[in-house]
Amino acid sequence: MNSTSRFSLLLCALALTTTAAWGKDGAPIDFGPPVHTVTVPADEPYLPEGPGRNQFMGFCTMCHSPRFITHQPPFTRATWTAEVAKMRGEYGAPIPEAAVEPIIDYLMFFNGKETP
Repeated sequence: MNSTSRFSLLLCALALTTTAAWGKDGAPIDFGPPVHTVTVPADEPYLPEGPGRNQFMGFCTMCHSPRFITHQPPFTRATWTAEVAKMRGEYGAPIPEAAVEPIIDYLMFFNGKETP
């Protein structure tokens, strides 16, 4: 399921479970109890244990799904290093300096290649 489909499903679930809306006059409109509820499945990939996994899961997945990693081809250490630097510099990821190398270690463990 892509992110657009997941977002649409979430909006549908929200619409189905909402018991009040706002009228034109700003007063809430009560529609009574919800008729249906929807449970959105968690479909994130399992990432294996490895060196730096805790830092990766703690800092990287606060902003994006681990799918961003699982859908990438295996990268070299230099490429993963540049990607982490981009996340910190261009996107403002709050990754402390002490977590950078463990995260790169995990990326190499899980989806890295040693030679270009």
